[in-house]
Amino acid sequence: MFTFSQCINCKHLKLVKLNEDLKHVCDAFPNGIPDEIYDNEIFHENAYPNDNGIRYNAIHGTVDAVIRESFKGTMNITKTYDKSTTGIFKG
Repeated sequence: MFTFSQCINCKHLKLVKLNEDLKHVCDAFPNGIPDEIYDNEIFHENAYPNDNGIRYNAIHGTVDAVIRESFKGTMNITKTYDKSTTGIFKG
């Protein structure tokens, strides 16, 4: 199955040039998207440290449906960051 980052379908995604390299950043993470979000280990609908209150916002509904379908069985979309446990993910 072909999968791609949830970030590709997010309205907040930007591609910027930093030190001669192209890097994915977004309004939530202007210094770089955390690997666990970009690599679909965590679905960014919920709070994540230093996301500035900005979450995944789909550009296209059909692509969003495909992304959500691909999460089933391969990704825990209920996994969230729990601030009260000092850096522990729960899901």
